[in-house]
Amino acid sequence: MALTKVNNRMIDGATFNVKDYGAVGDGVTDDRAAINAAFNDCYEQGSGTVYFPFGTYSISEYIGGTTKPSTLVSIAVDADPDTLVVCNPSNAMNYALDLRFTTLGYGIVKNLEVNCNDKCSVAIRVSGQNSANAVIIENCNVFNCFRVDTPLVTTSAAGITSNSDLGGFCSIRNCEVSNVSREVVSFSQGIAITGWLNTEIDSNIVFNVSHGGVSPLQDADGIAVFSYNDGTGNYYRECTASIRNNRIFDCEGRHIKTQSNGSCLIEGNMLAIDTDIELIQNYRAIDSQVAQATVVNNKIYIGDAWTGGASGTIFSIQNPGAGTINEPFEGFVQKFNDNEVYLKKQFTYGVLPADFDANTEVQCHMQVCRNTFMRDAVLTSTSDYAIGRFIYVGSFIDVADADGNLIWEVCDNKVSAGLFIGYGDTNVKDFSDKWWMYISGNKMYGAFDFLVRNFGANPYDCPYTSNVMISNNQMGTAPGSTASLFNLYAMPLDSTKLIEGSDFSTGDGAAGTISPAPANWRNGHFGRKGGVLFAETVASATAYRYISRDNGSNWYQV
Repeated sequence: MALTKVNNRMIDGATFNVKDYGAVGDGVTDDRAAINAAFNDCYEQGSGTVYFPFGTYSISEYIGGTTKPSTLVSIAVDADPDTLVVCNPSNAMNYALDLRFTTLGYGIVKNLEVNCNDKCSVAIRVSGQNSANAVIIENCNVFNCFRVDTPLVTTSAAGITSNSDLGGFCSIRNCEVSNVSREVVSFSQGIAITGWLNTEIDSNIVFNVSHGGVSPLQDADGIAVFSYNDGTGNYYRECTASIRNNRIFDCEGRHIKTQSNGSCLIEGNMLAIDTDIELIQNYRAIDSQVAQATVVNNKIYIGDAWTGGASGTIFSIQNPGAGTINEPFEGFVQKFNDNEVYLKKQFTYGVLPADFDANTEVQCHMQVCRNTFMRDAVLTSTSDYAIGRFIYVGSFIDVADADGNLIWEVCDNKVSAGLFIGYGDTNVKDFSDKWWMYISGNKMYGAFDFLVRNFGANPYDCPYTSNVMISNNQMGTAPGSTASLFNLYAMPLDSTKLIEGSDFSTGDGAAGTISPAPANWRNGHFGRKGGVLFAETVASATAYRYISRDNGSNWYQV
């Protein structure tokens, strides 16, 4: 279902002008009772449009309604340009405009401005159950949403929210959300959508979403999309979402978060941090907790005034839960391609892939291709690089529990990083025939001559796989410098499992030995081309080159 423009003809019924019910719109008079009278008449008719002429409407509690009229089919809220609703309660309030019905057909809100005035948690909520056809919120401007620390306020701070139990379609377009915060442990979210079958979040501006300094620092997200949850933690696999062409600035938790066992497209967004905000420790620019994700053509700018973010990450991946697997070795793909990332101060991680799902027969494919991660610093130490570790996995499950497959395709990236691919797990684990890595065409301006290694004292002590295709990667000390090969795969390796096209250098330490290998071979180049294994030493006075046509059983010097 693809609705791209709000159309009042979706809503049958009369128009209910709030000024006809006594609303003044002078910014002083409490217009709440008059506005709700207009809503109540609309409910009695079963459908219609509640209309706000130009003005500033002060309200002392929520407007709209949470009653459940059995005849209500659809409702629209429309306003003249620059019409403003201001929250002026004697006590803090949960919602400004609240439309929540089990019998909702269409719910439309457009052209409304809401100032929560730091006294109201949520500016606009429109929700319907599984009978809902669509919720569409367009051209609205909401700001100063704040959860006050009082028992009277029970909901987390958010600008625009919509909830459903598998309703049809939710669209948030051309809206602006700013200044969302809290003074109690809870959540802060600019736009938060939950439970719709199809979600579209397009061309919005979201900025300044804060945790308010409330410890523990957590969850201060620009855009968050959750698919339907059956109540046991399993997210509905048929849900889809697109998050496109949004500008999201200065969010202290995540700029974009998705959680679904369906699919999500994140495309053409501009994400930025350019003020002195304090990031949560596990900050994510994009947090992808979905089964199928396509994250493409986004621009991410991180300034140098922020603090916190000790484990800050640009793109984080979580594999699909076991509840979404229908067939053995069903495939799921996470794509992070053609994105531009510019950092003025070093971030810890670029991409955090997911580990194997324990005891789950699932094939997870990660594609990280043609991205740029750069910084303008003069590269003189490891602190000068844009990313400490471009791709990093902290720990792996036991090999015996890895019943599925991992496929990593990491190609044609241009990266300023201290380390290209690294692991925090110091336990040597052989995931061969379960984990395939294709790493080619990358250019890194970095600190170490290692393509893949453990980031501990011994680079050989870490999980590994022999199913690798590594070729044509380069390294230089700074952009524009003469590049050199940096294909060092510092792990144990069974050369019989090399994938066609491999051509890379490797070490020969005690745990990093390649076998089978020629008797006189020392660390140098290894590879497979045309079905033939080859080995070439580069670390002795005499150069040796060998080939094997029988997959390593016999080697011949050439």
